[in-house]
Amino acid sequence: MQPVERGVAVHAEALVLTGKAITIVADRKADAVEDLLVVEDLLVKDKQSPGSVTDSQFSAAIKDLLGMVREVQLLGASTAKTNSALVSVSEVMKVVIQRKGESLRKLIQQKAIPGSGVTDDQIQQATDDLSQLKEQGRRMGLSVP
Repeated sequence: MQPVERGVAVHAEALVLTGKAITIVADRKADAVEDLLVVEDLLVKDKQSPGSVTDSQFSAAIKDLLGMVREVQLLGASTAKTNSALVSVSEVMKVVIQRKGESLRKLIQQKAIPGSGVTDDQIQQATDDLSQLKEQGRRMGLSVP
């Protein structure tokens, strides 16, 4: 084997080992975050009793989970565990988007009632909040109406 060929082989082997190490680190990061179980539990609880989990509870649960997924993405790795985490985050986003949409519809219905006290600013704020949430969902690859 020529010195150049040996150098290429060593370089290729180093890249393979680096890829394996990154995957191990990514899996360990995913294992260290218990928030995936918390998010999944909250989704189950909300499906059993709609509205029983608040948006702030969902938000708190996915905060660290998204941080872990981002770190793994920055490592250039994609594992089954991080993909599972993203599916859970997507489910939470769908639930929250649906809730915000329903809240906006109710607010618009209340505004139609004379003397309800619902202002145009409240409607605009709710519309803006929903639009921002939908945009975040689209960036995550969700199909959002």
